Amino acid sequence: MIEKLLQLDTHLFLLINHSGTSLFDPVMRFLSSAWIWIPVFGYILYHQIREQKQRAWVNLLILILVYVASEQISNHLLKDTIQRLRPCHQSDLAGQVRLVARQCGGLYSFVSTHASNAFSVALFSLLLIKKNWYTISILIWAVLVSYSRIYLGVHFPGDVTGGIILGIILAYTGFTVSKLICTSHKPDNMTTLSL
Repeated sequence: MIEKLLQLDTHLFLLINHSGTSLFDPVMRFLSSAWIWIPVFGYILYHQIREQKQRAWVNLLILILVYVASEQISNHLLKDTIQRLRPCHQSDLAGQVRLVARQCGGLYSFVSTHASNAFSVALFSLLLIKKNWYTISILIWAVLVSYSRIYLGVHFPGDVTGGIILGIILAYTGFTVSKLICTSHKPDNMTTLSL
């Protein structure tokens, strides 16, 4: 069963990786770059300070913790434990991988840190910013960032899927903690007596 899933994962990887064109290569490299995060974090910061006032700093601190947890768990716990080689490091795929990324990256690939980071930030922030346009935009952004990793030749679809699942778990955990902290510090209106 595991062997068949790995074969399917490799097949899907090659389909996506080989579907690229020189027209989209720079776009996909940009989607995997650090620059793509600046407008996202900028808007989240702006929205929280403008809309949430006192809760903003709690939400922003938890967002940072969620991001750091995503980075550490995916890079150091899962990749180092599972040790699945990146497609661009696998000898049986030599000559088949269209490496669009500037470099292959670290040795191991499961889970995709880009996918985990993107979905943890996207989901956590859309739970805070309840606007339809934002929800649609940030989910498209997270999907494109994740997809770019397969396109560039550095992750299998299974790595990306694992990263998405990790990101979702961390986002919901962070949002639950944020709600608990913010509701526990609300003033109790029932204790106010009207004279």
